[in-house]
Amino acid sequence: IKKNDVIKLAQLLQDYANDKLTKDEYLLKAKQILEEQSLGI
Repeated sequence: IKKNDVIKLAQLLQDYANDKLTKDEYLLKAKQILEEQSLGI
């Protein structure tokens, strides 16, 4: 996993913790980041 993906996931978690994202939004976005990572985009 790339360093910038880890940073993106950490920022998502922070937004979720600060109630800027719902749980569903957080999971969806995290899944997208991980899928892009596995495809090597």
